[in-house]
Amino acid sequence: MKKIHILSLSLIALIFIFAFIYNLEKEKTLTEKCMKNNDVKTCEILCKEKNKSESCNNLGEMYYYGEGVEQDYVKAVGFFKKACDAGSAKGCYNLGEMYYYGEGVKQDYVKATGLFKKACDAGSTEGCNNLGEMYYYGEGVEQDYVKA
Repeated sequence: MKKIHILSLSLIALIFIFAFIYNLEKEKTLTEKCMKNNDVKTCEILCKEKNKSESCNNLGEMYYYGEGVEQDYVKAVGFFKKACDAGSAKGCYNLGEMYYYGEGVKQDYVKATGLFKKACDAGSTEGCNNLGEMYYYGEGVEQDYVKA
């Protein structure tokens, strides 16, 4: 009787492991479809339902450049914000660019600086570079050549 319980538990554990692996592979396939093929529907599913930051950022770029969708800076801002909030350094950088240039939002150097800092802190070299430029030129912050 004890062997049957052990065998049953082992079988159940094996089923869960295979289901987990299947779901990981399915999500990986969806992510590749979104990222490589600019598949809007797939990116929307991954961004909105799974909160995948890279898919949200990809959607933002699609709306920014009008790739596969009608160009819409306001929607791009929304997806970049969602990506940034989910921890995407690239999403924070892109959102900072939108605030810096006033695309889809009112131009705001202070917000741009904060977003470039967040991107830099998350590992974005572009974010660090732009943050340095903000300090160098005194845009959104007090000019500071040392911090630049």
